[in-house]
Amino acid sequence: MDLDQLAALRTPEGSAALTAAADLAGGDPLVAASALRATGVPPTLAAAALTQAELRHRAVGKFGSAAAGMFLTRPGLEQATRRVVADRRAARLHAAGVRTLADLGCGLGADALAAARAGIRVYGVEADPVTAAMAAANAEAAGLAELFTVECGDATGFDVARVDGVF
Repeated sequence: MDLDQLAALRTPEGSAALTAAADLAGGDPLVAASALRATGVPPTLAAAALTQAELRHRAVGKFGSAAAGMFLTRPGLEQATRRVVADRRAARLHAAGVRTLADLGCGLGADALAAARAGIRVYGVEADPVTAAMAAANAEAAGLAELFTVECGDATGFDVARVDGVF
């Protein structure tokens, strides 16, 4: 996945491809790719949509129904915190008085999303541009973009004096 593919998936055509791919995921990948391309979806968009559909299917165990709208990478999914764990940690942070949080190395945003759901303002920092863009897209998909913003950059340059807590 690259930034252009992610941008394509976020268009109306990409959204339609993702919806169609979700119905085809889990079966024979060649049959699914052929079926999606037969509907007029360009090959690169079809491949990206099918990859996301498969990752979203695998992510249900970690994220529940929220996985259906997330943008994921294989390594990011493997490394992401399960929602139940992230939610518990976020609740503890909120109970401890944390109202602003820096998630340095936020990845796809699983912990940051949980903190935002708990009412904590989160500033995510991620070095990888694609992962940072996916985390921002995940915040938007979850309706949490006002509480969780992401910047692509070096976490060591973030001014932690701006926040109550650092993760």
